[in-house]
Amino acid sequence: MKKKFGMAASLVLMILSVLWILSLLPFNQEIIREVPAKIYESGIAAEDTTVDIEGTKSNPLFGKPDSFSGKFHILSYEKTAGEDMNANIKWYRNTNFQKIFYIDSGRSPETEIMNLMLISEDMTKFALMFNDGTILATSEELYEIYARHFSVTGPDSMSITDEEGIPKIK
Repeated sequence: MKKKFGMAASLVLMILSVLWILSLLPFNQEIIREVPAKIYESGIAAEDTTVDIEGTKSNPLFGKPDSFSGKFHILSYEKTAGEDMNANIKWYRNTNFQKIFYIDSGRSPETEIMNLMLISEDMTKFALMFNDGTILATSEELYEIYARHFSVTGPDSMSITDEEGIPKIK
C-alpha cells in the first residue's frame, strides 16, 4: 500500500513539475506580414496605408499574457519607423483590448499613438488611435467598434466606454 502511494505521489510530482516547466516556456511564433489598413479622419476613410509587421509573438501557456515584440511600422507614419524602433504589444487575459508601446534605442519616443488598441491574435485585424483622434483600422467594422469604445481625452490620455461591450477581435 505504501509503495502504491509513493508511486502515485511521485507521478503527481512529476506531472506538476512538467506543467511548471511548460508554464515558464513561451511558445514563440515568428510574424512577418504586410497588412493593408485605412486611416479614418472624422469617420471618413481618408487614406490607404500598409502596416509592416515583423517580430516575435510569444504565447505562454499559463499566467503571463501573450506579447509581440518587433516592427509595427505604419508606412504612412514615419514616427513608427527606424532601425532601432520596436513595438511591444500585450494581450491581457481579462480584457478584449490590448496595449501597444514603442521603444527606440531603449527610450520611449513620442509617436503620438495612443496605447490602447484592438488586435486579433494572428495580427491580421487591428485598430488603434493617434492622439488627434485619427483612427487606423484594417476594416470599417473595426473602425466603428474602436470609435464607439475609445476616445481621446487629452494629449496622452484616452477613455474607454462600455469595456464589457468590446468584442474579442478574431
